[in-house]
Amino acid sequence: MSKTLDYIKEKKDKYRYLKSDIGHEITTAKRLGFDTEVDKLTKDRKWVIDILDLLEEMSVVEQKNS
Repeated sequence: MSKTLDYIKEKKDKYRYLKSDIGHEITTAKRLGFDTEVDKLTKDRKWVIDILDLLEEMSVVEQKNS
């Protein structure tokens, strides 16, 4: 496996723990009525996952082409 792919997988694993913290922040923001903040955190969380998934796919394709 390439170093890039290993690095991306490591980042995804680390983000998994951060994601649960963000989930707690979203819950707290909902309770306090901060709807704008909830939307922002939800979008940020989705974007990070999408970007990490895309990087992983690109790394796999690049590895296959090499």
